[in-house]
Amino acid sequence: MKIKISVLVVVICVLTKFQLIRASGKASILFREYSNPSYTKLDMKCCSNNAGASFCRFHCYSVFKICISNGLEPSKKCDVIDYRTKMFQEDDIWFPSNLRDTVMDYPFNYTFQKWQGSLGISIDVYDSHDANNPLLIADFRDKEELSAQAINEATTKLVTIKKELIDRRRDDFSKLISFNVRITCDGGFLPPDCERKFCQPLDNEIGHYTCSPLGDKICLDGWVDVKTNCTIKYCVPHQDDVIGHYNCSKMGEKLCLDGWEKPKQNCTVKYCRPQNDNVNGHYNCTAKGNKICLDGWVNQTRNCLVKYCIPQNDNINGHYSCDELGEKSCLPGWLNKTLNCIMRFCEPKNDDSGHYECSNLGEKICLSGWVNETSDCTIKFCEPTDDVTGHYSCSPKGDKICLHDWVDEASNCTIKFCEPINNEYGHYSCLPNGEKQCLENWLNEASNCTIKYCVPHDNSSGHYNCSLKGEKICLEGWMNETLNCIVKYCLSKDNEFGHYTCSRLGDKICLDGWINETMDCTIKFCEARDDEGGHYACTKMGDKVCLDGWMVEERGCTVANRTSPYTAPSHDSTDDNSWWIYIIIGVAALLLLIIIVFTLLYCRKRKRLYKTLSEEVINLNQDEPDYGSRGFKLPITESHHHPSLTAKKEMFNHDDVQFSTFK
Repeated sequence: MKIKISVLVVVICVLTKFQLIRASGKASILFREYSNPSYTKLDMKCCSNNAGASFCRFHCYSVFKICISNGLEPSKKCDVIDYRTKMFQEDDIWFPSNLRDTVMDYPFNYTFQKWQGSLGISIDVYDSHDANNPLLIADFRDKEELSAQAINEATTKLVTIKKELIDRRRDDFSKLISFNVRITCDGGFLPPDCERKFCQPLDNEIGHYTCSPLGDKICLDGWVDVKTNCTIKYCVPHQDDVIGHYNCSKMGEKLCLDGWEKPKQNCTVKYCRPQNDNVNGHYNCTAKGNKICLDGWVNQTRNCLVKYCIPQNDNINGHYSCDELGEKSCLPGWLNKTLNCIMRFCEPKNDDSGHYECSNLGEKICLSGWVNETSDCTIKFCEPTDDVTGHYSCSPKGDKICLHDWVDEASNCTIKFCEPINNEYGHYSCLPNGEKQCLENWLNEASNCTIKYCVPHDNSSGHYNCSLKGEKICLEGWMNETLNCIVKYCLSKDNEFGHYTCSRLGDKICLDGWINETMDCTIKFCEARDDEGGHYACTKMGDKVCLDGWMVEERGCTVANRTSPYTAPSHDSTDDNSWWIYIIIGVAALLLLIIIVFTLLYCRKRKRLYKTLSEEVINLNQDEPDYGSRGFKLPITESHHHPSLTAKKEMFNHDDVQFSTFK
């Protein structure tokens, strides 16, 4: 069996789902055993000359070439250790060996500031019997991934991985190497990747924090300063009614500001003690420390030292204002604050400042013709009216205001408003009493004389009716109201309905070649004649009718009819009435051509059928059996005919109808 030998590329991949952080540690590789029990090289031949022997009897002179890389990238190959050992004259080696190789006997150490997650190891074993031409003994190529697992993250900082690689290309030529891998993290970091810090969540007097996936401490809500294990309370000084009124100590304790208490409630409770005297105030306290004034006292900001007083200005509660201490002060014009200032100050007047006298209680009594005591009777008496006595409303001062279309307040607005106009809004003048008087040719004062004077006509003066507004409406067949509809309705035409234009008065004017305006000029102009200018008479519609011996009305019947017995033949004129002869000749020629075509097609079809039958007779003759010794065929008689051929011959002799059904 062939030996499978490979170069060892040991990939130690410490898998982690966390992002790498700055850390430090050391990776160590310690070789334990190497075994080559068959004493053979890579080509399965003995390392030394063993002529005539059935197995290898002498040891190999083994040299190890060790390559340690930081990761698997080609650019980092052997960047940690690139070492070639001395020669070992053994094939079973336990390290540390008695041969005392200073490198193989001790761990290969790799110090890192940041563990990259993988370490590449490549080992080649050579036989050095011939120092100038060393031959490869083992070439380990078995790639594997190794994951390091910590035994107890809370206590250990060392992780060891044991690994054996065996070359099994042939069982009797297998080779083995074993080693340990150890990852050592610096203090405060945990294996296997040395990325995670040691962190245990706490929420007691020692600390108040949780841990991130990488072992960083995260302070709980309300605590700060990771360096002190989050033992300082979160505190920011405030002085507002929403959050609180306090400062902060070094340890985050809240210190209430003056006038506030209860730090556990963020110092949102005011300092308050109930009082009831004229020095400290008159109030009780709420749970929040707010002052509540006792009955009859107001203004908590002044400790309820202000008497309860609401300014009034009515005849029920009084007429007074209040000072800062709640004392009442009578308003101007009122007396006796003991009685809430309900007595008026009154002095009779009858001038521009007022028109009134006074009662025993100081009440004002308006003089005749004046009203509204509250304004010192300065408003005249006025009652809105809209009847025969007047048409007015009243202003706030009692002045009369004439209604729309009425004037002269002195006469109680009994004169209508009228302003003469003569435009689209009306046509009238005004009488002294304001009445409207329509101008000439205009009617209906109620509508501002906007209706025209109109009398229907249907004579030489005009042809129209009148609308409700006096507008003229032309009768049928007439138009132009501004001219009293004396213009006839006329629309120029030049078609089958007429041939005329229109005058300014609507009269029809026949176009050239047309006459009779009463019939819309639909009669052609025609004047009978029999001279060199033409030979025709005229119909009632003006159409020309050629005289005997003449034809072609469109040319004025100037073409002589050669077939007429009354007209001599003329070589210069054309007989236009002979067209029907040419039509008959053409039809006859077309019928003759059709008969000839059908005859040719019929003959051609008969010829093809005869040819087909002849070929079939020949074929049947050839298919008859040879009855003679010399190969002659018997003549075909009626009894020897093939049934299908007999049928076809009969069909050939039939008439045209049977011929058309031949198959």
